[in-house]
Amino acid sequence: MISTINKNDRIPLCIQLKNILIGEIREGNLKENERIPGERVIAEKYGVSRGTAVETLKLLEEEGYIERIATKGTFVSESAGAQISTPKILLPFPEKSISPEHLNYANWCADSETHQGIIDGAREYGMQINFRYFEDLQDRAQVNRQLKGAKGFDGAVFLSSQLPMMRKIFDDEGIPYTVLTSRDNEGISSYVDYSRAEGIRRLAEYVASRGFRNVGLLRYCGIQKDNKEKIDLFVNILAQKNVKVSTEWIFYLEDDKALACEKLKKEFPARPEGIPELFFCESVTHPFALYRVMADRGLRIGTDVAVVSHGSRTAFDGMIPSLTYLRIPYFEMGKEACRLLDRKIKGLPLEKSYSFLEAEIVEGESTWNKAQAGNKRR
Repeated sequence: MISTINKNDRIPLCIQLKNILIGEIREGNLKENERIPGERVIAEKYGVSRGTAVETLKLLEEEGYIERIATKGTFVSESAGAQISTPKILLPFPEKSISPEHLNYANWCADSETHQGIIDGAREYGMQINFRYFEDLQDRAQVNRQLKGAKGFDGAVFLSSQLPMMRKIFDDEGIPYTVLTSRDNEGISSYVDYSRAEGIRRLAEYVASRGFRNVGLLRYCGIQKDNKEKIDLFVNILAQKNVKVSTEWIFYLEDDKALACEKLKKEFPARPEGIPELFFCESVTHPFALYRVMADRGLRIGTDVAVVSHGSRTAFDGMIPSLTYLRIPYFEMGKEACRLLDRKIKGLPLEKSYSFLEAEIVEGESTWNKAQAGNKRR
């Protein structure tokens, strides 16, 4: 538990002192209904001005940790113990995160697993989660006004790079938070991510190890830097393993089941001679489109053609049994965010303020996988 004021820290002194006094309540040094020292005594004890002590007590009163009783003094509130024992975690989200543009199939699957992980983690660590909508504002004063309506929380979980001004305020005021992200972690003090590059590397090595020598690609037609880096890495590793990516079998599709299927039907040969042994699908909607088109062409996925992709368990499990995919650990990331926050809120030591989780390869029930398993047994 932090017990001293750091005057060189950018976090305001009143916020530092507030966190120290909350820690005293949590440790039982200040008990419910117990009278606490006055502003002058607190100021002297922690080496701050009396004005800072006054502001700190005001914050504690607003958040329900203390109460002032006329003519008697200031006391730890009866509800402080319950408030401390049940940390309140804010999960803020902007309108764009629930817009139709964002809530496509891939994001819906990923978000639902992430939320389930956060809920499960909150249950494990005795937290209360508050999902709350905020406008994505850049003006600090406006964001602070929004936060006043959500006072009394102990930490927060942010999804991706949303609400940057709110995160800056949390940094400045020492409010614990972590960010769940798979993109750009630069400038984020605490985050949970998965080892994306390592996962893509393992998936490419898996393809090569199964004896595939000719691969086609179903790519997203939009331009995204991180997607290009992902595909470039996959293709480069395959090249190192003497696996060829056939340029004539690369298709650029929308990240939408119906639109991808419609376009692929037009572009895919009616008589697919020289078809690659395997297709890698960049988006989670693309395997569904490929399966429809393969069926129209009289080809069997898992026997005539193999398919690999990457995404959430929700997107693929039980829907395409023959598909092999790199499972992104969204659920586990949600739980890990709660673990990090639990330690931060309690002032417990952390080796690192961030976590990287591994993605796993989930093998489908294909002819190639069965043959490989048979070879291993022999």
